[in-house]
Amino acid sequence: MRIASIVLYSKKDIYSNHFSILSLNAICTENRNGKLLLIIDKETVLPFILNDRIEIVYFPDYVFTKSLKKIWLRINLFSILKKHSVEKWFVFGDAIHDFKNNINFINSDYFYQNETLKKIIKTSTVIFVQNDFLKEKLHGIIKCDNQKLKTAFPGPLYPNLYLDHQNETEIKNNYSDGKEYFIIDEDFDSNNIVMLLKAFSIFKKWQQSNMKLLIIVNKKNATILTKLISNYKYRSDVQTIENSHIKINEIRFSAYAAIFLNTKGLFSMKALSFLENEIPIFMPTEESYTFSFEKCSLFFYNNEQSIAENLILLYKDEMLRNKLIENGKVFCENNNWNRVAKQMLSQIHDFKNR
Repeated sequence: MRIASIVLYSKKDIYSNHFSILSLNAICTENRNGKLLLIIDKETVLPFILNDRIEIVYFPDYVFTKSLKKIWLRINLFSILKKHSVEKWFVFGDAIHDFKNNINFINSDYFYQNETLKKIIKTSTVIFVQNDFLKEKLHGIIKCDNQKLKTAFPGPLYPNLYLDHQNETEIKNNYSDGKEYFIIDEDFDSNNIVMLLKAFSIFKKWQQSNMKLLIIVNKKNATILTKLISNYKYRSDVQTIENSHIKINEIRFSAYAAIFLNTKGLFSMKALSFLENEIPIFMPTEESYTFSFEKCSLFFYNNEQSIAENLILLYKDEMLRNKLIENGKVFCENNNWNRVAKQMLSQIHDFKNR
């Protein structure tokens, strides 16, 4: 029997579906009973290296909107499956909701889109959420068969570099004047970054340290940040680095700690990446993530005073920092793409044997 896992996405949707793509790639590596079939736009840049377990079908050039994709898929999907000798199949991601045998991932953002949730739940065989807190919350908002709901925490977004002290020292000498630094690695907005700069000012005033603040920027927010720090008192201690820099991962994982100002997008996977590389993390107090990261993160409220107090707490207490690092390593051992793959494979095998 030939079974395929299918994911559909376009270039603009690539990040929203990154969770599914990466976990499917893990399945593809392990699952010798099936294939990963990708239906994608021609210009899409794949976030992983293709292997012989992956087959690709491209949307035609004239199919460039989500509505057109739905129509085209209704007409062509079953002929595509037949061509690839697929007998049973699953769809991942949220490009379409009109086909059965569908496995989906739900993150906290979906809880405010109940109509979308209803469509996903109706056509899904299995729904994965990140933890038991979200599972209970979803079940409470929209009543559904509890057997549909499974938990699967994503794996890391970036690789584990296993940097040694010499590598870290070299990175700091080249990019932070040889000083320790906090790092920001997210698509921030101006309000959040202003709050962080105020918090960093409090930290510098209280600690009188040489600590730097390094912010990873992209084309969208680089100009905003430049304007914000032009008159900043501690601007000499704030440095920016393009997210396309050739050494970007080494820079990420030589940091003293990583600060997340929001929990949007790829937050969970980024947070796991820092923990796996033994970098402590700070994040906003939010129930679903406090539940998951309780033992391996420091949490702050949405104000500069709370952020500053947590920065000072970590800086003053090396034993706390080491404890967070050790707890983070344990957390990563229990939450990785191999585990996600096994959980998803189990569901696929259950369905295949029905």
